[in-house]
Amino acid sequence: MAPDDPVTPRLTPRKFWLLFMATVHDTLSANGPLTVRNIMAKLPDGWMGATARYGKAAPGKTIWAGRLRQKLRQRIVEGRPFKELDEDRFAVNGPWLPKCMPDDEDAA
Repeated sequence: MAPDDPVTPRLTPRKFWLLFMATVHDTLSANGPLTVRNIMAKLPDGWMGATARYGKAAPGKTIWAGRLRQKLRQRIVEGRPFKELDEDRFAVNGPWLPKCMPDDEDAA
């Protein structure tokens, strides 16, 4: 179910961004190293639009490339399974572990 589906329960911002970054990880796993713009283009339908509800940009604005780059770099520092490559590309650096996700009851 897409995050902007009207029957999807509203998530807290923290839970949304955990799920969003897990989806970025899945996208990189499936496609190999990508630039931030290509990551954004390859995300499943609904994810980019949903960032407008959970981001700190102006109301109705989706995440921009610079902010996603910042989030990826922040996750790398936190030890999440991403790595930054040359030419503004990012890749996965291991599996997305359950400790990276909210508890099952939190994700519902």
